[in-house]
Amino acid sequence: NLADVYIDKLQSNKNKLDLINQTIKKYNQALLYCRQDNEDMAVIQLKKVLNQNPQLIKAYNLLALLHLKRQEYEKARKLLKRAAYIDATNTTTLRYLQEVEAGQVFHINRTEVLPLRVMHGRLPILGYRIGGRLGYITDMHMMPEESYEQLKGLDVLVMNALRPKPHPTHQSISEALEAAGRIGAKETYFIHMSHHAGLHADIEKQLPPHVHFAYDGLEIDF
Repeated sequence: NLADVYIDKLQSNKNKLDLINQTIKKYNQALLYCRQDNEDMAVIQLKKVLNQNPQLIKAYNLLALLHLKRQEYEKARKLLKRAAYIDATNTTTLRYLQEVEAGQVFHINRTEVLPLRVMHGRLPILGYRIGGRLGYITDMHMMPEESYEQLKGLDVLVMNALRPKPHPTHQSISEALEAAGRIGAKETYFIHMSHHAGLHADIEKQLPPHVHFAYDGLEIDF
């Protein structure tokens, strides 16, 4: 079968087999550096891997992930585009590409969806403007100015507001109120509250007009 043929070719070409073994060892070393929070060494090691084996998809993906963590989106995008050119069906590559393609409109049936950049602590994630009228953002701590502009003119904004105290990866209630005020949707609904937020009825009374705490089973007509 094809696998036997490929293995026979590798075994008959000692240099190629040695090269594959070397790149696998370097890739595993890069993984170890990542676990040790030594990202600089992991990047150096992965660049060596790709120099030796420019077809190794998982090395592109891991290096792109490191760039994403550093908010180096363009570097990550270029690496993922190369990986997708080699294998357009790799699900990991395609998933990571979605994280760097903020601003690229897509459609679900006839509904237009605009992904936009928000930050979950240091991790770049996506929020969405859906159908031009609904904004949906969760797990956000902050967002760049460009994303605020992309959310202007909403009818409804759904956004996370974790608790009164600050949190490293999520908005506090006061931070969510500030962000909601900047966006200026006609109606805003806070979600993703923890048990530290307080009683729903008590907090609802403290919110400004047109800002609400959402609840299980809530349906919004607009």
